[in-house]
Amino acid sequence: MPSPEVLLALVATMPVYLNALTGDGVHVVTVNDFLARRDSEWMGPIYKFLGLTVGLIQHDMNTAERQVGYRADITYGTNNEFGFDYLRDNMAIRPEMRVQRKLNYAIIDEVDSILVDEARTPLIISGRPEKSTDLYYKVDEVVRRLRKEEHFTVDEKQNSIILTDEGMEACERMLGIDDLYTNETIGLVHIIQQSLKAHEFFKKDDEYIVRIDQRLDGAIFTHRVTDADLEPLPEDPTDQLHVLAHAWAVQNATPVHLVANDVPLVTALVADPAALVL
Repeated sequence: MPSPEVLLALVATMPVYLNALTGDGVHVVTVNDFLARRDSEWMGPIYKFLGLTVGLIQHDMNTAERQVGYRADITYGTNNEFGFDYLRDNMAIRPEMRVQRKLNYAIIDEVDSILVDEARTPLIISGRPEKSTDLYYKVDEVVRRLRKEEHFTVDEKQNSIILTDEGMEACERMLGIDDLYTNETIGLVHIIQQSLKAHEFFKKDDEYIVRIDQRLDGAIFTHRVTDADLEPLPEDPTDQLHVLAHAWAVQNATPVHLVANDVPLVTALVADPAALVL
């Protein structure tokens, strides 16, 4: 008798074949590259016998290989690869740089993992920033010279930081500007506050862990932290991203995967490392 894995893959062949007959494409979504390749090899001969083409998307494929995979009648791949390709297509400068075609139909394997567990992890892809990142390094230098209570107050319960009048004057003096709250400079206030929060609230190997130079396959949940004492980071993904940016700036390495409480919070795939410094 076939194994349960084979039986589950066989069950999917019926709706996959039916919806692929239109020629608009079907995605079979799995949780990692191994399962995507395995299932495509197991079920591929059936679809080919029925006159359909089968494609496969893997993390190490280039643009041309991905275009071939997506133009097949049935395409196997991971949720992360499909998601990142969708984001990259929306950042493409020219139409020929896109890899996906119009989305039609998908079947999701291990749906609880993909749509519940991994859905907690935002997919973030960034291109080259429009503005220079020198400003963020300059703000970081300013923040390091500010003194708690004198220049800013901390509310740990609310996880917030407020600049005092003396703090605003010190920032204006060190940044060489007359007023932080003009239309041209108001954005600096947010950058200063986020930098202060990164320094005050988030300590490396305590509230967050930085994993450097690891290709995180589709199964990012295999890369876990076992220390049960880790504290969770804030729920606001904007704050999480700023912590990620701060961590990258400190470590000067990319890509970066941020993990807390045994849960991966942010996975960043960057075309330009400096784009992470927000």
